[in-house]
Amino acid sequence: MSTVSIKKTLFNYIWIISCLILLFIVVCAGWFATGYLGDKARQEILEYNESNISLHSSHLTAKFEKIERAVKTLSGSPWIAPALVSRKEQDIANANSVLDRYNKSLESSVSYLMDSDGKTIASSNRNDSDSFVGKSYQFRPYFTQAINGAPGQYFALGATSLKRGLYASYPVRESKGQIAGVVAIKQDVDTEEADLGKYPYYFVVNPNGIIFLSGKKEMNFKSLWPVSRETQLALLKSKQFGEKEFDSILPREVLDGMEITLYGKNYIASRKVINPEGWSIVLMTTTKRVLIYRLAGVIITILMCTFVIVPLVISYKTSRSAEMVRESEKRYRQLFARNLAGVYRTSVDGRLLDCNNAFGRIYGYESRE
Repeated sequence: MSTVSIKKTLFNYIWIISCLILLFIVVCAGWFATGYLGDKARQEILEYNESNISLHSSHLTAKFEKIERAVKTLSGSPWIAPALVSRKEQDIANANSVLDRYNKSLESSVSYLMDSDGKTIASSNRNDSDSFVGKSYQFRPYFTQAINGAPGQYFALGATSLKRGLYASYPVRESKGQIAGVVAIKQDVDTEEADLGKYPYYFVVNPNGIIFLSGKKEMNFKSLWPVSRETQLALLKSKQFGEKEFDSILPREVLDGMEITLYGKNYIASRKVINPEGWSIVLMTTTKRVLIYRLAGVIITILMCTFVIVPLVISYKTSRSAEMVRESEKRYRQLFARNLAGVYRTSVDGRLLDCNNAFGRIYGYESRE
């Protein structure tokens, strides 16, 4: 093989290797870009979840704090304690009047007064078919907390009304400071679900994962993750969420930032605790944005590879074509010069342009003459 051929072959190898290295760099850059876009999409989903959870959490917290302040003030009303101490008809009527005013101003479901045994002696719904008067709620934790001197807060399904609500309670003390009973306000929370339709997988859950509020009503009172048998029995006994057992939706507890597969689709979950009792809001958002961002990365990588490969291929083909033309011309020159017969070329007007050595010898001239 000639030196020229070796140089050409070496050049072709170097050209191909350079193209492959450049293509490898582009593919690696595209790989990292695709990963970066996927991480960016995931972070945007988490920020979206956090923003919506914070918004709803602030709304719920403000509403609950308002009720808690009101029930504390109500417990100190001069018309409340006398009803518990004397049990006179007039004192109970005065207590009912106060309960009516507070209930109306707060737009709450019901305000009521219980004695030390948990029996309701006055209530804003005393004239309704589902009146609390005469019923005992001693089994409710919010009563137990308040009768022991601490303010109570409790999410539950109403034992009488069968409506979900937040219960806030506070101890009522007589003149000597002894706890004579408990005043409570219930705020229905059904209306809170009106704005959750656009968040299908939005849940307000208790520490055990029991769904109390949801973007899908059919999921209420199911468990978001498995609940032990002992916990199930304790919850059923308390009647906090009714008397049906809790079917679990997911195989394990949801943690903040976890990726979840539900009904064949992938979601990113965010979870935030909203009160001291451990209740939390869980919001799950589909990972479609991650797929879209990654697809964009793949498309960009393909385009980058195309922009690299196409010019290189064109350049290579052009170079090869020029080389082939040169080789063809060289072969033509060799055949022209070495031919034993006289060969010549003329212009259109018959002027001699070129001839080979054989032609010159025939006529007694050198080819250059």
